[in-house]
Amino acid sequence: MFARVTRFEAAPPQLNRAIRQFRDDLGPMAAKLPGCQGTYLLVDRESGRGMSVTFWTNESTLQAGEDAAAKLRRDATREQREAGLTLWTVERYEVVVADPLLTAGPRTAASKPRAVGLSSRIDQTTRRAR
Repeated sequence: MFARVTRFEAAPPQLNRAIRQFRDDLGPMAAKLPGCQGTYLLVDRESGRGMSVTFWTNESTLQAGEDAAAKLRRDATREQREAGLTLWTVERYEVVVADPLLTAGPRTAASKPRAVGLSSRIDQTTRRAR
């Protein structure tokens, strides 16, 4: 699993507009792209800073979604400026551990974070630690 993280800042009074834009337009559009496994929007209401996170099945689907994601960002630029939104960075990450609380509903006593896409190097390190 892979993730794209877009960091941004909005004027705190305008943050609700940016949230609505993500909830109503950008998030649902991203979710329709092949391989998209989900979207999250995280915000700090006091500072106006936040980040959107999209999760992708694999690196190929992340890459395939790059053109569409860039187009979504370009199309949203006018509305973003009106909302006082400034994009800082777009980053890409491999997800190596996923918490079942986020991926499989409520946590139980038996719930443990699950490894996602472990490389052989991580497997070797785990065996040595045991």
